Amino acid sequence: MIPHVPPNTNSAHASRSRPKATPTPEPQTPLPTRWADAERSLLGNMLHVPPIPKGRESHIGTVVDAIVSLGTYQWSNERNRAIFGAIKRITETGTLAGPDAVRAELIRVHHAEAAAFVTELGREFFSDADLNYWAVQCVELSLACATYSAADRLKQALDAGQTMADVTPTLATLADAAGTPAGDADDDPPEPPTLREPFPLDCLPPIMRRYASELARAMCVPIEYAVAPILACAAASIGNTRNVIIKADWTVPSMLWMGIVGRSGTGKTPPVKHVLFPLRKREQAEYRKHAEAMAEYAVSMLEYERSLSVWKRGKGIGEPPVTPTMPVGVKYIVDSSTMEGLLDVLRENPRGLLRATDEGMGIFNGLNQYRAGADQETWLSIYSGNPVKIDRKTGVNRSVYIPHPCVSMVTGFQPQILRAAMTESRTESGFMARFLFLAPPGTPKVITSARVSDATYRAWRDAVDRMVDMPMPVDADGEPEPMSLTLTADAQAAFFEWSNDNSQITLKAEPPLAYALSKIEEIPARLGLIFTVFGDANATEVSMETMQAAIKLGGWFRTEATRLYGAYAETPQETAHRDLLDIIHRYGGRITPRELSRTCRKYRGKDVARGALDKLVTTGFARLEVQLAPGSVGGKPSDVYVLTGGDAPTGANTPENIENINVLSPSPVSPPQKVKVVSPAPVAPEPAPATPPEPTDDDRVPADLEQANANTELARQAEADEETIL
Repeated sequence: MIPHVPPNTNSAHASRSRPKATPTPEPQTPLPTRWADAERSLLGNMLHVPPIPKGRESHIGTVVDAIVSLGTYQWSNERNRAIFGAIKRITETGTLAGPDAVRAELIRVHHAEAAAFVTELGREFFSDADLNYWAVQCVELSLACATYSAADRLKQALDAGQTMADVTPTLATLADAAGTPAGDADDDPPEPPTLREPFPLDCLPPIMRRYASELARAMCVPIEYAVAPILACAAASIGNTRNVIIKADWTVPSMLWMGIVGRSGTGKTPPVKHVLFPLRKREQAEYRKHAEAMAEYAVSMLEYERSLSVWKRGKGIGEPPVTPTMPVGVKYIVDSSTMEGLLDVLRENPRGLLRATDEGMGIFNGLNQYRAGADQETWLSIYSGNPVKIDRKTGVNRSVYIPHPCVSMVTGFQPQILRAAMTESRTESGFMARFLFLAPPGTPKVITSARVSDATYRAWRDAVDRMVDMPMPVDADGEPEPMSLTLTADAQAAFFEWSNDNSQITLKAEPPLAYALSKIEEIPARLGLIFTVFGDANATEVSMETMQAAIKLGGWFRTEATRLYGAYAETPQETAHRDLLDIIHRYGGRITPRELSRTCRKYRGKDVARGALDKLVTTGFARLEVQLAPGSVGGKPSDVYVLTGGDAPTGANTPENIENINVLSPSPVSPPQKVKVVSPAPVAPEPAPATPPEPTDDDRVPADLEQANANTELARQAEADEETIL
């Protein structure tokens, strides 16, 4: 039964209380009446966006889902159509479609009646306490509107004398609007989402591999949360000092844009802070040097002004005093900046920068902030390594020219925020396609005493220092010019084979996935360059072995992009299927109907939860087991639904899984069968590992990093396996 929320404007109190869901009106009620009431509730829900209380950010994505699900729905009147159009335009810009913003947009397009109605809706439906309630109703009401619209058109067609054969397309529209396939839904289950492959950790160089494993285990996060900043930091540390020639007139830089996709509170930020600490520490030292140089510069300027005054009083006889040169501050990381500010920093730091932000939406919100339509195009040029020029009307440096811009990025996205950020302009331009997104499933956080060993941290720090210390090459005129690496003959052949295969896959894909796949073509070359220089700063070519590892990792990013973009284009049924799998992942790959009904309102009631889980069994994504309580005799057993990919989900942080993760794959379809599982015997605690020799203070992981670690050393211990990888 689709909930229906009737309008209520009788009292001020009604606007602050939860609307009661009532059954859909009986058939004798005219369809247009039910239709218009559902529209009114839907628009009120969509307007109820700002302010977003903490922890309620998913409502934004729900509104986006509602906009997508309406599609070409025909609104009952021009006023409602205008309001929906304003909400859609505002949401596509990545901003919140609150009452004030929608009202301003309607006034802009000269629709005063709709703007006045928005004020009424804002009063009627605005309630902080009911935000979750409205979020749950929003998509369902949008489907209700589409259903009423299709049903009304069907009734009008039959009344006009058309036959059932004539109205078959209308029946199909009605079935699509209701969110179920025509026919028996149980006989035609939804197509499952693209299965996720485990991250190929073996593709990384040994130091990266070891550091990523230990960092993910210590932080209790998926391995991808550690890999993303590691790759971005390595690319930025090399920067403009090196590039790689694929063939004549095809050169790619050491630059990656990494996007970590995960819900708020899943631990995206701590690994980034840990990985970037060596660069942050170097930058602190550079800031101190710059402060001292600026103090000396201030004294020199006083001397210069005094000498200049004397020279002027002498009527310009002799050579004028030389103007002191302002010291340039060395920077490695920028957190936030306008495009003009970023280019100024790039001009002073030709080897390149790393942009690291907690929330990727800040990057998009800052686009075109001061220059309409120009910032996004500038970013596209930066990613390709093409020269960038900007002319200003004011300022000391009115013309800024960067011949070799190089800015790597690492940032985080919440899933629904990323969905809202994928507007038509950002996808069609290829801006979003340049990001490599890593979106691991949610996993339970298991706090242990694991930590990044001092030897592993020291190896990572030294590798970063070694790359940053590489001098910036210059051309014959003394201008910065990257040193170019080449591909060996077999490495070049392997890359061409990858490129041709990727072109065929891209040709069959649809936008916006096709845009992303076209940009992934270069990724193995960029990764091969980074892996080569990370291992040997004096290397002059990329080997076949390195290219094979880079191509394998590029293939994983291609599969991940296919899965991610597919999730944002899936039907409501496919979304529900994937969300259910994600919930089970968060429970460690196994869940009971009782746990599911308590976790999500959508599955409230054990019978509803059991029905949804049984469908996973029939489609081969889960198996049903009977779990006895530990130590129980004659107690009531529990039905446990276990994902068929293994007890530990992709990205689980158990030591045995961190480098060898199971793939979730469906098993042959068969009726649900219960498997009796006896209670596990108590496991004896593991003996404490041997304590390695105490390292010196310079080799320890810095104290502030230890405190920032989400799993700071709970007990002083080190790895029994303390192999040296320097």
